[in-house]
Amino acid sequence: MLIPHLESRHVRLRPLTGPEQDLHGFLLRSGLEAVFTVEAQEKRIASMLDKDVTAFLIEQKTDGKVIGCCSLRGPSRAGHMKTAIYTDRDDLHFGVGAESMTLLVNYAFAEWERARKIYFVTTDASIDRFDSELVSMPRELTLKDHGFFRGRYWDFYYYSVRRDTWERHVAPFVNRLVGGARTATGAGRG
Repeated sequence: MLIPHLESRHVRLRPLTGPEQDLHGFLLRSGLEAVFTVEAQEKRIASMLDKDVTAFLIEQKTDGKVIGCCSLRGPSRAGHMKTAIYTDRDDLHFGVGAESMTLLVNYAFAEWERARKIYFVTTDASIDRFDSELVSMPRELTLKDHGFFRGRYWDFYYYSVRRDTWERHVAPFVNRLVGGARTATGAGRG
């Protein structure tokens, strides 16, 4: 049985239940050019959270500083979910991105029994942050020149991890990673 952990040794995922100023500023600093005005972004986030999106702010446990945000979308009827993670590269300590992504994926599989496969999308702008984590994941798809940001077109790379692989190979590591940190409340969304 998977446990929906929200904390590891270095990070805490704080559930996002509505728009927050921290999130808007963080998305702007991360380089996303499609970020709207504060008011428009708050409406967009609120409407997404009412549907099939679960989102978190990523905090450093040492000082409570928000260093990123992440989200899950789905699961679809086929049991597929999509992840998104944005971190502040300048303030990121080694391993924090990997811990955040590990907690997020583990949370998805623990909370949604019907989740069968989790997808990650990255670009050349951020793939170097994930290279050690993505080495063992199959690349499902490459979309050439698919997105425009930071003044140029970027390829999008789609990776995935299956529930059975996660439960066999990663879940035992997750339990060591969290080492007694808190779990989520309200588990069992089905």
